[in-house]
Amino acid sequence: NSSLLFPLELSPSCDDASDHDLGGSFQTLSLQTASGNTHLGGIASRGVDLFGLEEAPDGKIEIAGRLPLPVGHHSWVASALRGGRGYVLGDSGSVFELDVAARKWNGPHVLHRNLSWTGICAEPDGGWLTLGHGNSGVELWRFPRSRKET
Repeated sequence: NSSLLFPLELSPSCDDASDHDLGGSFQTLSLQTASGNTHLGGIASRGVDLFGLEEAPDGKIEIAGRLPLPVGHHSWVASALRGGRGYVLGDSGSVFELDVAARKWNGPHVLHRNLSWTGICAEPDGGWLTLGHGNSGVELWRFPRSRKET
């Protein structure tokens, strides 16, 4: 059984809709799963673009604007957000980590090339899980938070 958790509003929360190119659907969507010192309520992607989402006063999730992009040209296949840390997984098998408060990207963290990576999940301790598949089947990998970030 499924139920609607958040109504999604496809209109930007600012006055200039042309800044957000709302045509089409998102390839990835992740919502904040823990409290943090951030107003970022979610991350969505379409092609190479990343969008920040926020909760409006009426409880709807709205597009707040485009997020700065990590270095390079990437198409995004998955994203996750938890407690002020955002993660995006590129189609090339690279993970970038966003420190939301500092608006700074870390990475890329290059994943094993012999797998096709399809999902990412942020963990409470700052680490992350990725889901990949290859000739030997589906694999779940855990990556702890980098020591230099603690």
